[in-house]
Amino acid sequence: MAGLISHALDRAGSQIPADSRDTLTMGLTPFFPGMAVASWIVMHLVNAAFGQSALVKSGRNLRPRISYANITLPDWCSWVLVSAGIFALLGPGDWSYLGRNLVIVAMVPFFLLGLAVAHTYVRRSSFGTPMIISFYIILLVLWWAAFAVACAGVVEQWIGLRKRMRPINDQEKE
Repeated sequence: MAGLISHALDRAGSQIPADSRDTLTMGLTPFFPGMAVASWIVMHLVNAAFGQSALVKSGRNLRPRISYANITLPDWCSWVLVSAGIFALLGPGDWSYLGRNLVIVAMVPFFLLGLAVAHTYVRRSSFGTPMIISFYIILLVLWWAAFAVACAGVVEQWIGLRKRMRPINDQEKE
């Protein structure tokens, strides 16, 4: 994997100094397969969402529109994540490598659940549109923000953050 990444960096950017390229290669190598699969899944989901939006706008959508802010995950997703984490932490050599990459892939559904948490939180605010635009810009610029969103999804799955964040209008009625 290191050779593949190094070769790709050589071809893509010959202006990168050799020591920086080696550091980048060694940093990406342990996580590259998981990141590649996770990005592939996310791109398929984004394309599916755009496709469904186009069908809804053209009046040709056969299924009801998905409410992404209300998605839930089955309980077994947590077990997949925990099992992959155990392999990553306790597995020897290749099993640890496999576990690290499986953790990245297993975090994708929790990332989506974290996005649902963010949208639920933004609905509570009177500045919802600027907040969600800022949120997605930060998400695109800072890679660790995706990890934070996925962690919010894990917390949602395990303790239910959205139940505690009812919209302000519902709280006023009570």
